[in-house]
Amino acid sequence: MDAELKFAETLEAHLAFLQKFIFSIPSGLALHKIIVDKNQKPVDYVFVEINGAFEKLTGLQREAVVGKRVTEVLPGVEKDPADWIGVYGQVALTGESTSFDQFSEAIQRWFRIVATCPEPGYFMVIFEDITDRKNDEAEREELVGELQTALAEISTLRGIVPLCSYCKKVRDDDGYWEQVETYIAQKTEAQVSHGICPGCLKENHPEEFELLYPNGIVKPDSGE
Repeated sequence: MDAELKFAETLEAHLAFLQKFIFSIPSGLALHKIIVDKNQKPVDYVFVEINGAFEKLTGLQREAVVGKRVTEVLPGVEKDPADWIGVYGQVALTGESTSFDQFSEAIQRWFRIVATCPEPGYFMVIFEDITDRKNDEAEREELVGELQTALAEISTLRGIVPLCSYCKKVRDDDGYWEQVETYIAQKTEAQVSHGICPGCLKENHPEEFELLYPNGIVKPDSGE
């Protein structure tokens, strides 16, 4: 009798320690009971127990969820593309564990989840919030996409440019001769502005040249 009592006390102590450990871990933890219809199809589940981290990570308080159906706690969850009820029902009814990353429409957070079946008809989830990690990944992917798009759009002038010695037209990749301005616009992101250099100004408009350069001294153009 004493041995049985001692065993019971030891078991109770172990269970108390296990419960304390479960409720103190930083990961969210919750035990649920699956609810099925007459065809044994999962249609809902009840919150049996949750730990403090569950409350912190989801914003759902223990007194507001324990003993209640998920469709009561999170209206519309049955329409969530993640199919939480179906996925967890599979675990509870088959005993097969699963792990995955999923976005919760109801809570608007990303979670990394491990779901197991402690006994038939029940499932336990352990999860962590990975929203910040997912957002960082999305930002990196967006940046990479923007860079790839930019690189694809940038066309640079490389190698030898075939330029006519007389009319100064450029032969394009298809063999057509184009104005330099058109060629540059097609091959780069540069815009061409038109002006006149001092040599051409002196040759074609000597009067204007004398006004601009009275001493015939040409200084570097500021580009303005």
